[in-house]
Amino acid sequence: MHRSANLNPRLSVEGGWRNNRCYRKLTCKFYFSDKWISKFVVGLVLTILLIILLYIFQPFQTEVNIIVIDAKRPLLIVDKHFLSIALDSSLIADNFQGFDPTDYRIIALMHPFRGGYLRIGGTMADRLIFNSSEDHNIKIINSFLDNGECSYDGKFCNVLKQNFNMSGKQWTQLNDLANKTGQTVLFDLNCLLRHANGTWDSANAEKLIKFSDENKYDLIWELGNEPNSFKHVFDVELNATQLAYDFKHLQMVLKKYPRYERSLIVGPDITRPRSKQVIDYLKEFLIHQQIRLNAITWHQYYFNGRDAYLYYFVNPEIFDLLKSEILLVKDAVKKLDMDYIPLWLGETSSAYGGGAPGFSDRYVSTFIWLDKLGLSARMGIEVVIRQSFFKGHYALISDMYVPNPDWWISVLYKRLVDEEVIKCNLVAPPEVRFYCHCTPKNRYVEGPAVTVFGMNMRNSEAIIRIQQQEYKLLEKYRIHAFIIQTHVSILSRTVYLNDELLVLKSNYELPDFVPVVSTSNMIVLPPYSLGFWIVESNHFEACIL
Repeated sequence: MHRSANLNPRLSVEGGWRNNRCYRKLTCKFYFSDKWISKFVVGLVLTILLIILLYIFQPFQTEVNIIVIDAKRPLLIVDKHFLSIALDSSLIADNFQGFDPTDYRIIALMHPFRGGYLRIGGTMADRLIFNSSEDHNIKIINSFLDNGECSYDGKFCNVLKQNFNMSGKQWTQLNDLANKTGQTVLFDLNCLLRHANGTWDSANAEKLIKFSDENKYDLIWELGNEPNSFKHVFDVELNATQLAYDFKHLQMVLKKYPRYERSLIVGPDITRPRSKQVIDYLKEFLIHQQIRLNAITWHQYYFNGRDAYLYYFVNPEIFDLLKSEILLVKDAVKKLDMDYIPLWLGETSSAYGGGAPGFSDRYVSTFIWLDKLGLSARMGIEVVIRQSFFKGHYALISDMYVPNPDWWISVLYKRLVDEEVIKCNLVAPPEVRFYCHCTPKNRYVEGPAVTVFGMNMRNSEAIIRIQQQEYKLLEKYRIHAFIIQTHVSILSRTVYLNDELLVLKSNYELPDFVPVVSTSNMIVLPPYSLGFWIVESNHFEACIL
């Protein structure tokens, strides 16, 4: 029969110490007093709580990432029209429903994009008939989206059969809008007007060209929108060889008019070059072209707007789809020894099919848009045309003429980023992405400066130390910081710059973009935020104004 537990907290042994031999036996048992057990448990709990509290409240040792800037010379220089915008042809088909090209608010909202191209094109471009004397004659119902699923997902839509008229008045209004906002119109001519033998019927295009010449409109041209997908969109096939001959025909028409004999001609506006079939279409077109194109154009979207999820907009792997597509196009062009021809993203946004509802017009979309601008320039894309300025979930402004978050990012980019791309290497997690350009001449700086811009898509702040190639590690710089955040939700439409809500003034003028100025070699980016930093240094030789 076992003895009761000894109240002494020291160990006791069954059957007594028995000549102090039990320590050599495996049958020894240990007993503790209830009081000792209580103290032990309380102490253990307090210790665990203390460890948890120390973990929660201790200063986090945030990793310091390093960006090395090499501004001895530009990596490359993009076109001065780099960031451009588009109006979809369906706006004309819809008789400008909800969109007044003469409204002072539209003019004010488009004015920050001066110096760029205003592309007028899209799926309905290949249903547009110009008639200078007649008014618009059909109205498309429920045309909020752009039927992109047909082109990109290979679906047979079989719905876009009817042509529509663009009147001389509408064409004049569009050109007046471009003139007032300092942009050059890039017009997408109807490629589906065909003779019985399959060649392009240019008669209607020449009517528009003649009218434009008489009114002294400065224009550049493209022929057809996403021709490699005509079968899915219009149930019509157009092979790339014939399209190349049609471009030669367009050039011959333009040469009849001194104003347009040297106009830029760009194309072929293929879609999403992720497949061999699309790349082969591009190569066949380039092989058979008989003119020197001024730019090779293609369209890029990351995913279908109808199937989009929130994480798509903050996923670096999604962002890098653009990189892979650029490499595919560049490789195809290089193999044909045509890499001297500039590459343009002739139409692009986050998601095709009109954008992603609840995402493409919200703060969360700013990450994928700013990254597209930075990555495209770094990889040698000379022009990026944003689809679209108005209409669709991906529009830069709402149907109430209120800027969406991507509009603010675009305006800041135009103000703070110049054409010279500067080499900079960042050692950081993939969710932290940065790019560097020279700073344009502006009111913030007088000497050489580099604009560093990028994003932090992590739930913790990112600290970046700036270094220059070949210069001392601890040099400090005068830095002008523009930090973009939302204080509500990443799915909100509100944007803050340095903790100030961005809103237009009552007369639709831009607010003052006031930076936070410091002297440092560190920049800090809060969680899920974006930023532009103007970094001044006399060593930035590539950026001497």
